[in-house]
Amino acid sequence: MKNFKRVISAVIALALSASTFVAVSASKFSDVDNTSYAEAIDVLTALDVIHGYEEEGGLVFKPEGEITRAEAATMIVGALNMNADAKAAAGTSKFTDVNEKASWATGYVNVGVAQGFINGMDDTTFAPQENVTYAQMCVMLTLITGYGDYAKAYGGWPTGYTTMAAQAGINKGVAVSNDTPLKRGQVAQMLYNAITTPVLGVTEYRLDGNTYSKLDGSGTNKFKSILSDKFDGYVIKGTVDSFPAAGEVKLSDVTSDYVKAEDADKYFDGTGPYAINKAVIENGIDLSTSIKQQVKAILYVDANDKKHLVFATQTEAV
Repeated sequence: MKNFKRVISAVIALALSASTFVAVSASKFSDVDNTSYAEAIDVLTALDVIHGYEEEGGLVFKPEGEITRAEAATMIVGALNMNADAKAAAGTSKFTDVNEKASWATGYVNVGVAQGFINGMDDTTFAPQENVTYAQMCVMLTLITGYGDYAKAYGGWPTGYTTMAAQAGINKGVAVSNDTPLKRGQVAQMLYNAITTPVLGVTEYRLDGNTYSKLDGSGTNKFKSILSDKFDGYVIKGTVDSFPAAGEVKLSDVTSDYVKAEDADKYFDGTGPYAINKAVIENGIDLSTSIKQQVKAILYVDANDKKHLVFATQTEAV
């Protein structure tokens, strides 16, 4: 099982409230806002994981469009924040059909092989132009979140992987059969689920075998997800106290354990309410319409320690 080398400060990425959502973000894609994939697509776009298409009527994502195995692998590498690594790894792939039919993807496929989530159809073929299926996506996402060995123990291909994907919440919002070719929106949703769910990691190192646990912030476990590990990003839930100016938002009733983390000052300045100051507010977010409302927000810190608020959804009144 993959051993995670870096453990971050504690935070709980909270599940969605059961109440009706009111979006306070506007998608950059004209065909996304009214879909169930809007949050996933908008956040992954902000993280430079996925991209859309320029058409005469504007920018579109084509959530119902088909997606190939090469394109899905590229998205996963992006979700690991390894686009630069893929660029450096471009050239020749071990898979002859990638070299012949999808040479643009060689770097991404090479990174996928190195990261252990790409094995190919056999030793020399990857089938890059075939549509990615639900079961194939479950395998790749189960592997990057650390559940691969457990998937093997549950029966391996395909049932073990689909079972673990369901237990980890990776398949949330995508209910299809194993062999179903996925749509772009479905892949985005599964990928978003994968990067926000707690990963499986080592919680005790032992000579007779390490102990693995879900790093969900419970007990003495520290929280870790791909979003937090690769992007320094978190899901935060709280009540909007004020939204006084561009780049500022004050939250009360913040229930994420992240506020107790050692580096919480990266996100919050001040106490009760917590103030998120000098953040880049993206995707047309307007929290002034959600004063005294509970919101779920997605926030990340870039390489220059700049905070980015990339998504917000109103959940319920208080």
